[in-house]
Amino acid sequence: IRSLASLVWEKTVVDRPRFAEGARVAPTLPEWTEPEGDGARHTSASADGTVLYLVHTFYPDSHGGTERFVFNMASAAVKRGRRAIVLTLDEGRPISDYTDRIGGILIRKYEYCGIACIGIRYKRAPRGFLYKRVSADSPDMRALAAHLISEQGITHIHAAYPQPFAPFLAEARALGIGYTLT
Repeated sequence: IRSLASLVWEKTVVDRPRFAEGARVAPTLPEWTEPEGDGARHTSASADGTVLYLVHTFYPDSHGGTERFVFNMASAAVKRGRRAIVLTLDEGRPISDYTDRIGGILIRKYEYCGIACIGIRYKRAPRGFLYKRVSADSPDMRALAAHLISEQGITHIHAAYPQPFAPFLAEARALGIGYTLT
């Protein structure tokens, strides 16, 4: 009971002002330039390709640490001339907000601070959709992954919250697309 009361206090009293819009500003990253000559870095992700960031929740609906981390990563990629897309799970939005559908997954596209975002939700969520019980063989998520990878020209995937996105990583592996887990 004490732990529950503490958690309720933290989420309702402490976090509300901490994460209120405008209360925290994401830190500005220092400018970075690619070294020239023998010291040049080479990565498996194509410099002109698209990076897909996978995160369980994202701005403007959620303001936690993982969301700030993904926002900073995507912003840095865009500043360096990369195309970045954030794919996130939507919670509590009406079905009317979604304009596209792949299998049983509803899709809405939006932009946040210059970053392309895609919010998804199942029309009928399977048990454990948000966390650990999503199978890497989910046909709807695999179909969505294949569609987005092809349609958006994804050359690299960065999973900042991998549990609900196992099908994306399985599809990336099947297609030979590199991915990063954080």
